[in-house]
Amino acid sequence: MRRRNPPHARTNRACRPRKSGVHLANSLRASAIGLLFSALAWAGAGSKTAEAGEPAAQIAMTQSAGGTLYLNGRTAGVTAEFLLDTGAGMVTLSESTFAAIRHRAGVQHVRQMGARLANNRVQLMNVYRVEQFAVGSCELGPIEVAVMKGGRNLLGLSALSAAAPFSIAMSPPSLSLSNCTNLSVVARNP
Repeated sequence: MRRRNPPHARTNRACRPRKSGVHLANSLRASAIGLLFSALAWAGAGSKTAEAGEPAAQIAMTQSAGGTLYLNGRTAGVTAEFLLDTGAGMVTLSESTFAAIRHRAGVQHVRQMGARLANNRVQLMNVYRVEQFAVGSCELGPIEVAVMKGGRNLLGLSALSAAAPFSIAMSPPSLSLSNCTNLSVVARNP
């Protein structure tokens, strides 16, 4: 016996609404307006040291064979390599990087928190406030960082959103940050 689909499950191509030329033109117009507002937001978002519409800092990155992006960061005066991770909510430090800054001025314990990792496990992490945190020539501090047991240094969204708007270019790999103090400009203009 052959089963029939219920009437609501049947589809008839002739009954489906089609995009008319007017609908398509309205969609394109809405997209163009969205792009215009994005461009205006970028231009008006200026930084502490850059001209309107220009990023405060452009940081070179290296790309691994697997495609992940790395850049140098400096926390409490210690330079370390960070993996750019837009899926991480916070900046995280490896135990070895944290050991290098633990007793420096401007590093203080704030709280403990549980964080869900990419493998879906929850790990308890200590969170610290670091007064000085820079990526390339872009000073972002003060900022909160979490120390991850057995983890690596991750540049997460807490730092990226502090410097927003930001953009990532792939050829050559670079990160443009807008809302930060450009240390190279500050050094030239004491």
